[in-house]
Amino acid sequence: MVTLGGVDEASIRTAFDLARADGRKMLTLAEALTVLDALGLPVTPWREARDAEQAAAAARELGVPVALKLSSARVMHKTEVGGVRLGLTGGAAAAEAATAVLAAGRAQDPAATVVVQAMAEGGTEVVFGATRDPKFGPLLMFGWAGSSSRSWRTSRSASTPSPTSTRSR
Repeated sequence: MVTLGGVDEASIRTAFDLARADGRKMLTLAEALTVLDALGLPVTPWREARDAEQAAAAARELGVPVALKLSSARVMHKTEVGGVRLGLTGGAAAAEAATAVLAAGRAQDPAATVVVQAMAEGGTEVVFGATRDPKFGPLLMFGWAGSSSRSWRTSRSASTPSPTSTRSR
């Protein structure tokens, strides 16, 4: 069971305001993790890095193994550009991975960074999204995540509040 901590509304508002100010409708991975942290949701420890040296330092600080993931507002599917490296076991491995991931990511988004994150054991990887459609209003999406999730078509979308939540049973 997940117990939520306090909600840091200022950090959440800042993340979304920065995205809006940039004309973006998508948060970077680092911004999304900041929002999850601010909501009090548990995430494995992570650090944002702008270059290979910072990635190596983050890996050493977090311990091993770590995952290294592209953080970009323009690249939605990180795996399609080689933007995810898993099971890295040290600063040198993180630096090498960061060099490759940043080169691939910055070809599409010069502002791309990487997130170095402690690897989680077990659990289920999920995806969550939210948007406001001009015709349908607020929409939520939730489903299985990972590199194969799009082919499995396991995510579902619903307007808010969900029609099933208001239906009498």
